[in-house]
Amino acid sequence: MYIFIVGRPHKPIVDQLHHHGHVVGLFQSQTDSGEYDEMVDISIKLDLSSQEAIQSGLQSLDVPHIDSLISIYENFVRPKAWIAEALGVASISVPAAIAATDKVIMRQKFLEFDPRISPQFAEVESWDDAQQFVETYGLPVILKPAHLVKSLLVSKNESLEELRRNYDYMVENMSSVYHKYNVESRQPKIIIEEFLSGQQFSVEAFVRNENEIFLTDSVTEQVTAREFGVEDSFLYSRTLPSQLPENEQAAIRDVAIRGIQALGLSHSAAHVEIIRTANGPKLIEIGARIGGYRTLMYQIAESVDLAQAEVDVSLGILPKLDGTMHTHCCVYEIFPQNETTYQGITEEEHLRALPSLHTLILKKRPGDPIGPAKAGYKFTSAIILANADKTQFDADRRFVDERVRVRE
Repeated sequence: MYIFIVGRPHKPIVDQLHHHGHVVGLFQSQTDSGEYDEMVDISIKLDLSSQEAIQSGLQSLDVPHIDSLISIYENFVRPKAWIAEALGVASISVPAAIAATDKVIMRQKFLEFDPRISPQFAEVESWDDAQQFVETYGLPVILKPAHLVKSLLVSKNESLEELRRNYDYMVENMSSVYHKYNVESRQPKIIIEEFLSGQQFSVEAFVRNENEIFLTDSVTEQVTAREFGVEDSFLYSRTLPSQLPENEQAAIRDVAIRGIQALGLSHSAAHVEIIRTANGPKLIEIGARIGGYRTLMYQIAESVDLAQAEVDVSLGILPKLDGTMHTHCCVYEIFPQNETTYQGITEEEHLRALPSLHTLILKKRPGDPIGPAKAGYKFTSAIILANADKTQFDADRRFVDERVRVRE
């Protein structure tokens, strides 16, 4: 099979696809340096900035037959849909891709489909809009950009003063953050929504068509920065397996299915984030892709191949998701609490010696500018723990929770 990735590849996923005997191609931005060429079998440069640019570019290219298109990163969900439509490859539709990458449209579709599964929200075009929302729904509220991921510029606001401060910061910095992270073909937008209290979970799903939705057996437990005691918006950790009773996991999976149906996804992966509130599970958001780290996490924990599952549903094949949980796995992302320069992480030597350490990813070099997610920064370090021995796994998790920090 000829499987083409749109945008940027990720080597572990490319390796998995090669393991299955696929020819792996890449549609990369024409501004890319060519650094990914050796990773894939075929590389094609294309202007990915708009549907019109893609259609025009494809007309002048000799494109081989393509069996399946996948996108690993959020920014390339729309270009994937545009390429698929132009080439006649089964994939997510353009309207569904737009809904899955614009939180204003996404929330509207959730509420229209079933108001019980989503918080109330509004698009904010002025400070008056934000004030009006608070007058109607009260505090606290969440303020976020409509098109960014990784909790960039997201803030929880307990007072009007705090909301005004974060609103002004977002208005001043949003365009530069969009540009910094290559969010093309979208005008910056702000949304405000009710704050929901509860524990967060995520579900990985694979959609053959709108009526055939397949989910992983296990949901992922998530811990936010605030739950960890840090006033920021990032996701601190993701853990498999969940300790929730099966009936509560089933309720989470049911809401995930309804959210996918609301967006009209098909021939696509879906990463569904859900918060378990006192009034039942509610949708946070859905990405039309596999969630960050989830390909590795499910491979480690259950020997389930999510990359191949995404290819399978794009081809109309039943995905194989029936793994057996045999290893505990957790992924952390580490941020500083303040804007500063990177000087390393605490306890690195001891961390590297942990029996459960699978991978340590250091994204920054000494002197690099770093900061919190709510100020528009990405993580400095990622820690992946894995162990079949739960006692050792839990002990190593406590070490990370209590002793590993960014040096400030």
